[in-house]
Amino acid sequence: ARFGPDGTRIATSSMDGTAKLWDANSGAMLHSFRHEGGSVNSAVFSADGTRVPTAGGRELKLWDSGTGLLASRLASAHWREATLSPDGTCVAACGREAVELWHVGTGTRLHALPQQGGPFSVAFSLEGTRVLTAGHGGARIWDAASGKLMHLLAHDGITYSAAFSPDGTRVVTASADHTA
Repeated sequence: ARFGPDGTRIATSSMDGTAKLWDANSGAMLHSFRHEGGSVNSAVFSADGTRVPTAGGRELKLWDSGTGLLASRLASAHWREATLSPDGTCVAACGREAVELWHVGTGTRLHALPQQGGPFSVAFSLEGTRVLTAGHGGARIWDAASGKLMHLLAHDGITYSAAFSPDGTRVVTASADHTA
């Protein structure tokens, strides 16, 4: 579950194949987004709150949070998690073997950022110029524009999550090797 940027709405994902938007004050359901082929693993808001990317089942979708209508069906595959770039122009989604970056306006795939054994989490830096992935073999920092690997942050075990600090100067990771 994630709050929207203004704190008035909540996005949830569910094993029943839906993501839902809720009014944070009343608890009323505002919209329900359906996926085919399994659970919805991720539903988050864009920085401006107008879009909600959902990942799960065999679909990666982008929804209009105001109308509840499908804005774009980006890809068909298994997806663990999705997030939007700070400017809302790019979706990054964790697939089976890579994080894929998609252009929101055109629906075209921009890059595949390989993560051997599959990625578990993805995050954009505050300015949107870098992408942080976590999975088997550690965390990786990528250049968002070119898709080139910038840094490898190794652990002895699987890295399950990673995040940029609010100012973008540091990264925190959590690993199965019992270290952060």
